[in-house]
Amino acid sequence: MTSPKAAYDSSAAGRPLSREEKSVSVPLLGVVMLLPRALDARLQREAGHSLHEYQVLLWLSVSEGGRQHMTALAEAAHVTPSHLSRLAARLERRGALKRLPDPDDARCVLAELTDIGRQLLAEAAPVYRAALRQLVFEQLPESDMEDFGRLAESVLAALRANGSVPTAMEPALGSGPSGACAPG
Repeated sequence: MTSPKAAYDSSAAGRPLSREEKSVSVPLLGVVMLLPRALDARLQREAGHSLHEYQVLLWLSVSEGGRQHMTALAEAAHVTPSHLSRLAARLERRGALKRLPDPDDARCVLAELTDIGRQLLAEAAPVYRAALRQLVFEQLPESDMEDFGRLAESVLAALRANGSVPTAMEPALGSGPSGACAPG
């Protein structure tokens, strides 16, 4: 197996996919596009949150002190800053988070998870886990689970190596500090 950094070969960028690569790329694209949609629908139906709201609560829960700069939080949740602002406003109205000025940098805003937010996350987590089990893990033979995890980690390692994993996500993914505020 190649190392993540060696896996990207710019000379191969224009080369057509091999038959084997095509056989993987179509279902992979389907999973990448449809799994978040299915998780979102299930969370909205059974827990009253969108997947993005769940992600915001989750990232806050794994951030030091339950706080995160809004800019880093937007990056971690894969939403634009304006989308995060709307998500944060909804979550704030529900008492799940509060926004406060960063005492160390007045240009930055922190989001802080509240006790209500922790409770909402605790209520939504079983829905998320059940959906993930039903949609992903129950579709795999138990004997493939370890290989699936290893393969997913290999892809994640390649994404990390080329800078595709936002710094703010690293605490939830098991490494690195939480992201800092990028003013502006």
